[in-house]
Amino acid sequence: MNRGVDIFEDQLPENDEAGVGIMPLIDVVFQLLVFFMLTSTFVSPALDLTLPQLADDVVPRDEFTLDVSVGPSGEVWIDGEAVGDDLASFLNTRLGALAEMPVAALRADRETAYDQLMRILRELGSAGVQQIHFVYEVGD
Repeated sequence: MNRGVDIFEDQLPENDEAGVGIMPLIDVVFQLLVFFMLTSTFVSPALDLTLPQLADDVVPRDEFTLDVSVGPSGEVWIDGEAVGDDLASFLNTRLGALAEMPVAALRADRETAYDQLMRILRELGSAGVQQIHFVYEVGD
């Protein structure tokens, strides 16, 4: 019986194995790493605040966070946007369409008046925010 001629028989030596080289894979991974490092953004606070210091460890930040900054004179910024006097309507507009309430990260200056903080906490609670984390600096 005639088996025919195998045209691929002479292309690979018998001892060589076909495989994927690792160097091109390392190059691709390195390029992806550089791409994501250059295109990522880092969260920076809206105001330069002097935060109170505590000796405890910091609670990890949740991915779905509403960043609330309060300056020493009571000005409020939410996610880098100045709020003005009507915090309640701003929160209702911002949070009204959300299916899940975010966690609020409250960042207040050490010199902020207590009544200002209580007003902001009350407005956050009225808007439906159930978890509020206080941001502080870790002391030595």
